Amino acid sequence: MVSLLMPLLGRLGAKAVEALVVELLRAWGLDKARRRLERHLSAIQCVLLGAEAKSHTNPAVRRWMTDLKTAAYQADDVLDDFRYEALRRRAAQIRPHSMAHKVISYFTANSPVVFHLSMSRKMKGALEIIDQLVVEMNNFHFPQHAEAPHADHPQTHSCVDESEIIGRQDDKELVVKTLLEQSNNNSNNNNVVVLPIVGMGGIGKTTLAQLVHNDQRVNHHFELVIWVCVSDKFVIEEIIRSIVQVATMNKCGASACGIKT
Repeated sequence: MVSLLMPLLGRLGAKAVEALVVELLRAWGLDKARRRLERHLSAIQCVLLGAEAKSHTNPAVRRWMTDLKTAAYQADDVLDDFRYEALRRRAAQIRPHSMAHKVISYFTANSPVVFHLSMSRKMKGALEIIDQLVVEMNNFHFPQHAEAPHADHPQTHSCVDESEIIGRQDDKELVVKTLLEQSNNNSNNNNVVVLPIVGMGGIGKTTLAQLVHNDQRVNHHFELVIWVCVSDKFVIEEIIRSIVQVATMNKCGASACGIKT
């Protein structure tokens, strides 16, 4: 069950923080509900392994996990509807409908007012179910599983099979476009551009970075493209040394790399 729930909750969390969805929910006064959903998802993910262990001997926990899966799919559908509406609005700004069509739409089943009210009810309904599941989760007292010790974290690499990646093309295109535009704008100065990719664990941040790193446009545009893994044990000297060694293909000590110790 956990093998299904983890990616489902991760995908749901990613949709809850997507810019288009956030913008629409904020405009409709639902941002507080969205942020509560985001917090709930983070809390639930921390106890899933403990819930899985208890589910083998406790039927109530098994029912809770089944209800959680149903609620997650329901919330996922709701966020999909919001995302579709946000995309529809963006398209309408590019190709606006006639005034007659806008007037008629207010008196049909597709009325923006009707959709707004309907989707607000669906969002609040989905959140109420998850609220209750979180209350039950706290009553079960599942053990929380923090991140593994630093030594257990695997080193990431730039290799990725793009044929196995689904749903990241738009994100990759946006990041690549931003990188190239920023590079062209800063071609005559020494400004450093940092483009962070943030989000909950498991939503595909590393995968997105791998796709961008391997994009041919990026490799052709920049003179040097380097993949460096930065672990939770953040030591700036080690990171700089790693970058220099990859760039020069030679090992170097602190003094050789220009690192002050």
